Amino acid sequence: MRSASTLALTVLVFGSPVLLSAQARKPVDPAATEVSVGGARIELKTSAWLNLQPGPSDLHDTAPGAPLRVTARVRSMTGTHLPPGFQVDSAIVSWGHRSWAVAVVPDMVTDTAIAFRLWGGPVWLLKADSLDIIVRTHAPGRRHQYLRAPRVLLERAY
Repeated sequence: MRSASTLALTVLVFGSPVLLSAQARKPVDPAATEVSVGGARIELKTSAWLNLQPGPSDLHDTAPGAPLRVTARVRSMTGTHLPPGFQVDSAIVSWGHRSWAVAVVPDMVTDTAIAFRLWGGPVWLLKADSLDIIVRTHAPGRRHQYLRAPRVLLERAY
């Protein structure tokens, strides 16, 4: 039986990612900053910030926790089309020994990129200065591959 510190459960409810998680996760398979899938070289580009501005947010916050905002794009580095059926299904945001796993719901899908947002997160994110972001990708008939955006600077918006 696994200890509570290594278990994480991500549940997708009506298209919204919900997380039931301990603070630490077992490391995932090796994650590279770029992978090759079906002839396309693919990378993860991210931007992260904490929305610390007072008052109601126009981002429609409803969940308790940190006001984390991550915009991310998995894209073909050369403009080559992504393989048919290529998907990004989950993400892990980590800082030190802590991590947060979340389901990915794409905001935009084109022939060459998949864009998505990660909103919210646990309160420990308020202490972080940079994050490692790993996403799990999948193409039909292939194993899952992991893409990493290491040491993403966590800006603060006051």
